[in-house]
Amino acid sequence: MERDRARAEAKAVDPLASEDEANEGKRVHDSLRFDLERLNSSLSHLNQRLAVVTRDEDQAARRTQYGAAVKARDEAAEALRKVYPEAVAAIRNVLVQIAEAEASVLAANQNKPDDAEHIVGAEAKAAGKPVNVAGEYSLATGVRLPTRFGSVEWPAW
Repeated sequence: MERDRARAEAKAVDPLASEDEANEGKRVHDSLRFDLERLNSSLSHLNQRLAVVTRDEDQAARRTQYGAAVKARDEAAEALRKVYPEAVAAIRNVLVQIAEAEASVLAANQNKPDDAEHIVGAEAKAAGKPVNVAGEYSLATGVRLPTRFGSVEWPAW
């Protein structure tokens, strides 16, 4: 369109063109100039609309992500409220059993018969290796269970 408009303008101002050719060139030039202005105006409106649609799509994606995060959070919170207290109670029972066994083993090792072997603790026996090596800690003394979800605190002391 721009090339056609430039040719029509050249024809309209050409001193060698007849009056009819010059008038026709002017008419075509003016018509194409108007069409170009209208297209540019349309392009401006379309770009504005595209910006709005792009922003709306971005917001929709953000709302989807936000909603998924809220749903995941709510499901995790519900699982924490339901499962955690029961799990802590079960773990606490095992930890109490380990602590009692460790105390019993310690007492037995301190007063064992002359022909008896050293007794390893329940944790070492279960793990198949000594505990408290390379920065490890004993479950019976090293575990701390939060009470904020209605669970029983461990250790109890």
